[in-house]
Amino acid sequence: MEGRARKESLLARRGEILLASGRTLEAWVAWSDALAAIEALPAHKRGAPALLALEDRVRQALRDDPKLYSTPEPTTVRTTP
Repeated sequence: MEGRARKESLLARRGEILLASGRTLEAWVAWSDALAAIEALPAHKRGAPALLALEDRVRQALRDDPKLYSTPEPTTVRTTP
C-alpha cells in the first residue's frame, strides 16, 4: 500500500481543486470530509507529522477562505411612517 495517497489527502486536494474552479460550497464539503476522516483515525496515526500538517492545512482552509463564509447582505425594507 506504500506510495498510495491517503483518503484524507485526496479529499483535501479535492477541496483545493474545487475552490480553484469556483465551487466553494463543494470545496468546503471536501475539506469537512477530510477533517472528519482525519479525526476518525486512531491517535497513533493522527500524530504522524504528515497528518498533523494536513490537518493544519485543512483547518486553515476552512477558517481562512472568506469566500466560504460570505453571505449576501440582508435586504432592508423601508417603510414610510
